[in-house]
Amino acid sequence: MAEALGALPPRMVQPPPGEAARQWVDLLARTECPALTARRARRQERSGAPQDPIVWAQAHGANVVDVDGNVYVDLTAGFGAAAVGHAHPRVVSAIKEQSERLLHALGDLHPSDVKVRLLERLTDLAPWPDARAILGQNGADAVDAALKTAVLATGRPGVLAFDGGY
Repeated sequence: MAEALGALPPRMVQPPPGEAARQWVDLLARTECPALTARRARRQERSGAPQDPIVWAQAHGANVVDVDGNVYVDLTAGFGAAAVGHAHPRVVSAIKEQSERLLHALGDLHPSDVKVRLLERLTDLAPWPDARAILGQNGADAVDAALKTAVLATGRPGVLAFDGGY
């Protein structure tokens, strides 16, 4: 490849998912929670198209390489975790530096100085005075914080929900 991984156009070695991906997905089906595997099977039944995922092996910049050697341009940004690209040198450097100093603190019990500075920066960016922030690890944390914020803002305890919503 003349160009470096990270700036390559898509390149298909074989139609995905390839044989290596199928082997990994078979292993995944034997080891992960059966509810996840069943969801993929239901999608296949409904759509008629195979829904086995590609299995990532490597990523850099805008590229992801699967276990079969196919190269993709990642337009997902890893749900925001790779918004600046995979293995961005500044992000990798910051992770290395922090891991050598302090791998973790105990969150709410014993917060780290880095957490306090991050919260300060986030609230400084907010467009209103006296802003507050909460850090979460996943979408469930975000929904929980949104519901609590709605109750605080409205004084109403009820929530309208839809069956089958994501």
